[in-house]
Amino acid sequence: MMSRSLRWFFSVTLSLASHRQGGPTSSLAAAWRHPPASTFISSRKITQYHRSLVSISLLSLAQVASRIHHRDLAISLFHHRDTNHDYGGGGGGDSNHTDDKNNILQNKQKLVGPLIQPPRPNGNTYWVIPNAFLAGEYPGAATPEASQQKLRAYLDLGVTCFFDLTFPGEKPEYESILKEEAALRNRQHNSSRPVEYHRYSIPDFGIPSNPNLMKELLEDMNQAMNERNQTIYVHCRGGIGRTGTTVGCFLKQYGNYDNGDEALQELNRLFQTSGRSLESSFSPETPDQIRFIKEWNSK
Repeated sequence: MMSRSLRWFFSVTLSLASHRQGGPTSSLAAAWRHPPASTFISSRKITQYHRSLVSISLLSLAQVASRIHHRDLAISLFHHRDTNHDYGGGGGGDSNHTDDKNNILQNKQKLVGPLIQPPRPNGNTYWVIPNAFLAGEYPGAATPEASQQKLRAYLDLGVTCFFDLTFPGEKPEYESILKEEAALRNRQHNSSRPVEYHRYSIPDFGIPSNPNLMKELLEDMNQAMNERNQTIYVHCRGGIGRTGTTVGCFLKQYGNYDNGDEALQELNRLFQTSGRSLESSFSPETPDQIRFIKEWNSK
């Protein structure tokens, strides 16, 4: 039979969801506690009966989350675009996607990222806004072939606008490979969707030499998402210091986080879902970067 702790978890999940008016989960919770005896397979395997309820219980969690958080701020579970694993499939022309991003960034509530991360190009990235704003490590690789393979994963998820925070020569360049791969996909899918690349260089372990650089970067990111309907990717080398600084300032400027400590808390809740959190327990990395977020004021 299923372990007592796992059985309890789903029982509580369904019990919480059963409070939702008119929902079907009350009977599901009862069914979980009293399954038909004939459905058990063995003491080592989850039963077919319980297995069929797992996905329903996850949906119930989404229902509970939607009651706790604002709908647009909790697009965390199951409420994200279907990318269809096709170039541009997650992006342009989707009016619902544009409306969601506008609602998120214009809402007066704090921007809360996903509780469960949607599909990502690799484990060293994290969604700040699902299918709209991705952050993480350098998307290129040591060889052109490896870069092609790595970049395809981003394009497959609909990422169409890259913001590079490194300096020229710091890592192997990937812009030309990215645009070649995007052009190939446009021909394959009879599309004309552009891919953008922007560089805003910030010193490694450092902060912008001029605050106006961060202001211009954040405005460009916001315009890419809202005016050009792009799904953006912000990165440095490891996706920890400079990337974290940018995400933290974005949360303060557009996410309604007046308090820098709260912005840092949300940043690190998201960062902990990235594999890079095994290398660094906190993002960003230096006292100067942390102070830059706390003191950030776009005015």
